[in-house]
Amino acid sequence: QPPNPTAQAIERVVELTYSYEIWRSLIDRDNEAEFKTVCDQYDEFFSTVINSLLLSVTVITYQLFEKRNQNDTVSISSLLRSLPNGNADLASRIQSDIDADWPVVLKVFALRNEVYAHRSNASISEDVFRRVGITPDQLRSVVNLAQRCVALLADAVGERSENKFLEELGSRSSWASEDLASLMRALNEGE
Repeated sequence: QPPNPTAQAIERVVELTYSYEIWRSLIDRDNEAEFKTVCDQYDEFFSTVINSLLLSVTVITYQLFEKRNQNDTVSISSLLRSLPNGNADLASRIQSDIDADWPVVLKVFALRNEVYAHRSNASISEDVFRRVGITPDQLRSVVNLAQRCVALLADAVGERSENKFLEELGSRSSWASEDLASLMRALNEGE
């Protein structure tokens, strides 16, 4: 039996949520005092983790929002095309939400395309990040968009209740941040 595309999109959004939350916690200046000693002590490790998490966020965002008209990939666009008849208003609402945030989604695509998927010979990664100019809050808005879109689609096909899925994502975000804080405390105490 082929995998359920909606369930696959849900899994991608869960991974996107975890990756973003941990990345954001690691770079957030509010956590600097708590995390600085540990991050300095294990600099190479945490630099790699931060980069890998951002890589994950950009790749998953690209997967979820790509607009190819092929049925061999799971994306919000392919899920919209496969919605049962009678969901035109929902499809229109989701597409309108995507269109409103599309300029920010394109910034994530630029990072994925020019830094992670294909290294540009024309510029170095730092130049691409500077040119694209995406902020952590803009990245958060794209994560939230993916969460809303997939929650609405999952609800429409009876896979998962929209509200319960969004609540679950909120809980998972908190767990990811709490787990990271516990890890940092343990590493700090183990010096």
